[in-house]
Amino acid sequence: MQNNYLSSEWQSILEHNRLSDFDAIWPLELKTLGKGNYGRGGHSLVSRYDLHLPQGDTQTVYIKRQENYTCFAWYLPFFKVATLQREFNSSKRCQQIGVGSYEVIYFAAQGQGKKYQSILITKALPAVSLDEWLLNAPKQENYHVALRRQVIQAAAQCIRRLHAAGFCHGNLLAGHIFLQMTPQIQSALIDLEGMKPLYWNRKRRQMYDLAKLFKFFPKTSSKKDKLQFLKAYLHSEKLTPAVKKLWKSVMNTYVR
Repeated sequence: MQNNYLSSEWQSILEHNRLSDFDAIWPLELKTLGKGNYGRGGHSLVSRYDLHLPQGDTQTVYIKRQENYTCFAWYLPFFKVATLQREFNSSKRCQQIGVGSYEVIYFAAQGQGKKYQSILITKALPAVSLDEWLLNAPKQENYHVALRRQVIQAAAQCIRRLHAAGFCHGNLLAGHIFLQMTPQIQSALIDLEGMKPLYWNRKRRQMYDLAKLFKFFPKTSSKKDKLQFLKAYLHSEKLTPAVKKLWKSVMNTYVR
């Protein structure tokens, strides 16, 4: 299990910002996004930060810092690890299986007496979440029905690749699917700490992912949007019996 990681492509940039080691990053006084998460005997805070590039530009990154914020991991069932450790491992696994996710710049975890601290720095995605897009796209001048279908298809194909590789997201929400609106829409997943293998309860975990996604879909979305998602998930252009069966299974799956 890797406890330290520094991207070779970003090392000189972190050094340029004097942020190349744990002791330099941890004490940074940064504004926390939201209220932060408190529990499990510790806390988890996320901040937005602009790195200064040598050529004079800036690059936005997200800095996550956790203290005593641990959980069990499927690959170490009897030991607790930093939640960011699980997120870091999942992002690397996504790269291996061809599923888009954020680029990890830096990760480290270390013990300080009774405190277990961890840091994860990721590059901000030049993209918009599916949740935000579905809410705001109809207000845009360049909006059209075909584009909506393409966006939903790109999101569905991302989840299909994840499931086909034998993994589930674990907390799949429209706000955790990001889309880069290039000529060919690219998709990526965030908040990967709950990602785990499907194992023996493969179908149940797949259904839970889809059911949770649909339960918290934006209110502006329709049943047609969800069916379009399932058609793309099954690689079908029509409302086939298989799509109808999947729809029924998803709708009958209980989500807390």
